[in-house]
Amino acid sequence: MLGAGLIGALSRTLRLRLRDHAGILSPATRPRPMVWCIWHNRLFILPHVWRSHFPRTDTGVVLTSASGDGEWIARIVGRFGLGAVRGSAPRRGLGAMRDLLGLLGAGVDMAITPDGSRGPRYHLKPGIVLLAAQTGAAVIPVGVELSSAWRLRSWDAFMIPKPFARAEVTFGEPLRFPPDLAEADFKSARLRLENAMKILNPTV
Repeated sequence: MLGAGLIGALSRTLRLRLRDHAGILSPATRPRPMVWCIWHNRLFILPHVWRSHFPRTDTGVVLTSASGDGEWIARIVGRFGLGAVRGSAPRRGLGAMRDLLGLLGAGVDMAITPDGSRGPRYHLKPGIVLLAAQTGAAVIPVGVELSSAWRLRSWDAFMIPKPFARAEVTFGEPLRFPPDLAEADFKSARLRLENAMKILNPTV
């Protein structure tokens, strides 16, 4: 598939540096299950990082929308060994939530873009906190910094790294949320995660 080939070829030219504050690169310290939290416009190199630094025996899924764009993304990540759960707030939201809860309960790791699929950009929607609270999964805030990139004219200004750019991917400290969050605590938890994401992705 052309999209997967482009991502793979371009990603291999990058001067990639991983900063692992979560201990996820070592099976001995990796929290399980885990949910990668990554802004929508910084997804480009995620499939390459997964395939390059995690065993082929590991299972992982990406949440994508139920739209045509979501189908395209699902096919691309499938070439890198990642599955996909289809759904977003406008379409099949509850079904997707049930699927994600079941997968996390079975120990499957996943990546979620909490500002997708239509934004607002860099606004963290509460679903990821709800998932973590109900399953006990560790949320890993992910930062992606590129020294040079093209930005698409999309709602999220999607970033495509230029060849041979420096790419720094930071896995932040894992965050966990108790299952009995009161409404005020839930809002605080959402802001805590959103702030962690903004710290790891400062060039917004």
